[in-house]
Amino acid sequence: MAIEMRQQMKLSQQLVMTPQLQQAIKLLQLPVLSYKMLSARNLRRIRFWMRSQKLKKQKRLSSLN
Repeated sequence: MAIEMRQQMKLSQQLVMTPQLQQAIKLLQLPVLSYKMLSARNLRRIRFWMRSQKLKKQKRLSSLN
């Protein structure tokens, strides 16, 4: 009777590869020179994006005046 009342649980684990985890793994596999080049490229993209946002804001403000 005790055996019949016992519940059996099956535990399982699953690794989920999120985009952030995939990117981190790729970065860890890069040689130092490639990492530096990738970092420099991303920094240029960020600076370009920031400049474009600043220009958009200036245009919006000047159109209000």
